[in-house]
Amino acid sequence: MKKVIVVILTIVSFGIEVNAQKSFYEGLSEVEGVKYERRDGLYNIEGKEGYHRLAMPYEKDAVGTFELLKLPSNSPYGFSFIAEGGKRIAYQTQLDVDYIVDHHAYPSHHRYKLERNVYIFVDSMFIQLGGISSDGLSYKTIKKIFVPYEEVNEDQPKKKLSIKEKLAAAKDVLKNGSDKSRWGKKVREMNLDELVTNYLKEMKAKQAACNPSLEKKMADEIAQAKNLELADIDAYNDSLYNTPEYQRIRENKARIARAEGGSKGDGT
Repeated sequence: MKKVIVVILTIVSFGIEVNAQKSFYEGLSEVEGVKYERRDGLYNIEGKEGYHRLAMPYEKDAVGTFELLKLPSNSPYGFSFIAEGGKRIAYQTQLDVDYIVDHHAYPSHHRYKLERNVYIFVDSMFIQLGGISSDGLSYKTIKKIFVPYEEVNEDQPKKKLSIKEKLAAAKDVLKNGSDKSRWGKKVREMNLDELVTNYLKEMKAKQAACNPSLEKKMADEIAQAKNLELADIDAYNDSLYNTPEYQRIRENKARIARAEGGSKGDGT
């Protein structure tokens, strides 16, 4: 009897752990409007496998906010990161045939379908992975990280250091870089590779436990919205095609084709 109880408790505990991991959209929805900072690249920390330090932020268009793109039903279908100056740095939407997710109900990542680079959101970090595997459980490199933005006051009066303290400070910069931000320190102290790998594994388990009817419902909703989007584009193109300006363009192309002995007829 005790063995049965242990098994049941294990299954229940596992179920709770799997469902606790937040999907891409669930995580991103919690930080909409929060200022984030783009860090392009990481540096490995020597002697500590899986540990990295952040590259310093770009001077231009580094700070901005995330926005979730949503259907009228409130279901998300994409995202964008807009820099403070208004420039869109990152943008992907499932209504575009070139962008896909790995699961509709509980996506772990967003990506351009012809590449193996993906975006994930884990532990308040928006991360671009390079070389995601076909099963979605491993990757080759971390290319970019967006972390919550914080202002670091560089104008505070500097304490006069002894020679010993200066040497220690120089050694620290060589080891950890000059990043004094809270997130710079946090990333240095975490095994980032392990965090990302565990996220991918836990999301795969969450997807496997998803009710198939929910997955189908979400997939159908996106497909319907995508078809409407394509229909709107076709209608817009048709409206342009029939304007007097475009008719003149077609007539000019046809006239040139006839003069050159072409065989395209109306030039389309």
